[in-house]
Amino acid sequence: MPPNILLFGTGGVGTIYAYLLSQGSATVTCVCRSNYTHVSTHGFTIHSAIFGSHISFRPSRVVRSPAEASPSTTNSNDSPNEPFDYVVVCSKADPPDDATAIDLIRPAVTEGRTAIVLCQNGILIEESWRAAFPQNPIISGVVYLPVTQVSLGVISMGPLEKLLVGTYPSSLPSESAAKVAVKRFVEVFRKGGGTIEEHEDIQPARWVKVSVNAAWNTSCALARQTDSGVLESCPGHAMEAVRETMLEVIKVGNVVMAGEGKGEAELLKGGIVDEQLERAKGRVQKGNGVEPSMLTDVRMGRGLEVEAIIGNVVREAARIGVKVPRCQMLYVLTKGLDEWLRGNGVEKWKTEGEGGLPMKV
Repeated sequence: MPPNILLFGTGGVGTIYAYLLSQGSATVTCVCRSNYTHVSTHGFTIHSAIFGSHISFRPSRVVRSPAEASPSTTNSNDSPNEPFDYVVVCSKADPPDDATAIDLIRPAVTEGRTAIVLCQNGILIEESWRAAFPQNPIISGVVYLPVTQVSLGVISMGPLEKLLVGTYPSSLPSESAAKVAVKRFVEVFRKGGGTIEEHEDIQPARWVKVSVNAAWNTSCALARQTDSGVLESCPGHAMEAVRETMLEVIKVGNVVMAGEGKGEAELLKGGIVDEQLERAKGRVQKGNGVEPSMLTDVRMGRGLEVEAIIGNVVREAARIGVKVPRCQMLYVLTKGLDEWLRGNGVEKWKTEGEGGLPMKV
C-alpha cells in the first residue's frame, strides 16, 4: 500500500519533495498557508532545470493546517482521515519556528506509527522533535536543492537535487522502526525520480552542509546579493573570507565528531570546502548565482534561521573551546538583522526612515 504522507512547509523545497513523493506513488497531503487559495484552485507550477518546465502538479489533497487532515477528524466524504506514515517537515529550523511547527503538526502524528522527516537546515535541530515525539521515528535530512517560490504556487528550481537521510539517533538497530522507515522513504523518493542517499550516521553530512549555509546564507543575506554577486562585489577578498568561514565550521565539526568517536578527519575527506567553492566560482562565470534561503527571507521581510545555521555553530565552538571569529561576527550581524526583520524593521524604515537615514527597499 502506498505510504500516506503529510508535507508541512510547501515553499520551494516542500513543493519539489511533494512532487517527487507523488511521482513515487505516495498519497501526499500538502499543508499550504499563505499560498492555500492559489494552490487549492490551480495547483503548483514547477520550472526545473532537471525535471523540465511548466510542470503542473496537484497533490492528493491541500489543507490549511495539519489538524484539518488529522486522523481524529473527517474528510469531505465524512470518512475518517487515514493516519499518516510520514510527516515531512520543510519549514524553517529555528527555535520560535520549530516550537510552532511541533504544535501544528501534533494532531497529524499517530504515536508509534508516523515517522517525522526533518528536511531542514542547521545542526542540533533534532532533539526538540525527539522530545516532543519520543515514540515516533525521527529521520534527519540534509537538503541540496536550490529552489525558490517566485510567486504563489510557482516554483523555480536549479540544476542540483540531492537529499541525504539517516535516523536520529544513528545508533539504532537495523530492525528498528526508524531504520525500516528510512528505507521505505528512500524507495518511494527514488521511485519518484529523486536523488537520495541513506547514511548510517547523518551528522557528519549535517556539519558539511552547515559549513556551506553558515558562510553563504549569512553573507548573502547581509550583502543582499546572490553567492556569485558576493564574489563579484569584492573579488580580492570575498572568496577567501567565505572559505575561511567554512573552514571554521568544519574545524568545529571535526572536534565534535572526534569527541563522539567518529574520527576527526571525516569531514575534510575529499576537500569538501574547495569542492563547494568551485561550484560558486562556476556560477560567477555563467552569471547565474544562487539565492540562499536567508536572502529570500530578507527580500520577503521574514525572520531568519539564525540559530540553527550559525548560532548553534558558535555555541558548540564555545563549548569545546574552538575560536571562530568569522562565524561569531556573522552570527552577531545576522542576529541583529533577524531581530530587525522580526520587529517589522523593513516596513518601519520604508515609512519613517531611521536615524534620519531613509533606506531604499
